[in-house]
Amino acid sequence: MAMDLHDQTLADLARIARQLSALRGQGVARAAQLADLEQEVAGCLTELRHIVDDMRPSVLELFGLRDAVEAHLNRSVARAKPPIAVRIADTSDGGADSLAEPVRTALYRIVQEAINNAVRHAAPHRIDVLLASTASVLRVIVTDDGQGCGTVDPAAYGGIGHMHTRAALIGARLRIGQAGRKNGGTRVVVEIDRQPRELAAAAAVPGEFAVSEAM
Repeated sequence: MAMDLHDQTLADLARIARQLSALRGQGVARAAQLADLEQEVAGCLTELRHIVDDMRPSVLELFGLRDAVEAHLNRSVARAKPPIAVRIADTSDGGADSLAEPVRTALYRIVQEAINNAVRHAAPHRIDVLLASTASVLRVIVTDDGQGCGTVDPAAYGGIGHMHTRAALIGARLRIGQAGRKNGGTRVVVEIDRQPRELAAAAAVPGEFAVSEAM
């Protein structure tokens, strides 16, 4: 629960705090600004209730990983100054939604934290998210053109540490590094086998069970 509260609710509250700080700096708040802030608080409370109730993000539960990621991406950059362009592409044919529910939730939380980190720390002009798959592997890639992340310690405390913990818990492979752009940027890649190893091995050798599958 601590990781979910950090990755979702804490990020929402931090965004609200930044908006309040901006309004205080202006010395006056228009009715429309206060209405937007009220909606942010209401959304944060709704998401917190979902986390407490069953630990599952509601959009993910109702519409799947792609739509849940897009909703979070758009919400995260909605008030960014300067504006941040976003793009999401899904060439996986909905492959993520064939995964077990706890796996989808963990993938969502990893991608969510990658987006949060880009918005809060990298000052990017653009964030791209790609969902792709092969017959055996589902891959989600989050790329930004921001300041870059430098050396990443998988054992670090906080959001990056949570990402590695979640990946380990579901047997996913997580890589965080430079995006390969001239001006910096960060790329986060999370990969997971689409088919459980034991089922793939059993299909290859009918009537027998195995514990591993050659990749």
